[in-house]
Amino acid sequence: MSHLRILLSILSTLISVSAFAVEVGKDVDLDSCRTRSHSPDPQFRKDWQNKRIAACNRVLSRNDKIALEARLEATEHRGQAFIDTGDFAAAIKDFTQIVKQRPNSDIFTSRAMAFEEMSDFAAALADYSQAIQL
Repeated sequence: MSHLRILLSILSTLISVSAFAVEVGKDVDLDSCRTRSHSPDPQFRKDWQNKRIAACNRVLSRNDKIALEARLEATEHRGQAFIDTGDFAAAIKDFTQIVKQRPNSDIFTSRAMAFEEMSDFAAALADYSQAIQL
């Protein structure tokens, strides 16, 4: 019987914390999308980036229910996570979406780095040049 009370107490606390997060407008998926891992363990980093990509995907799947700025932020973080996992083509796709809506030097630099990793040096140079101009 005491185990059941402890379990109910834990569940009640979790529900309260979840309700509080929603109440103050905290977006748990967006927070997870933002968080990078600096662990020295490569497998942990890879798993973390995959979880990060999944969190970004959940944010982006909300379509019109999120503000444009949150959508762009999630797309940028997902692009960074793709770079961290070595999926440079996916990163370029994400950064290109952002460039079309809100070009800025950070996005051009990130996309240039992805192009460089794919040995597309002409595209990398063009993006580095754009980043300098902004």
